[in-house]
Amino acid sequence: MKLLKGSLKRRREQLGISQADVAEGICHQSLLSRIERTDETTTLRTFTVTCVQCC
Repeated sequence: MKLLKGSLKRRREQLGISQADVAEGICHQSLLSRIERTDETTTLRTFTVTCVQCC
């Protein structure tokens, strides 16, 4: 899971998208930050929807 979370952050940064933009309508920006740092366990739904935002 850590590998996937790191990939999520890299992809978001490649696209020039802020955490707030990705998190909009999904979760709080602070939760996304913790997910990207691998400090937070999240539901598969939240993780999947977040990944879709970065595609």
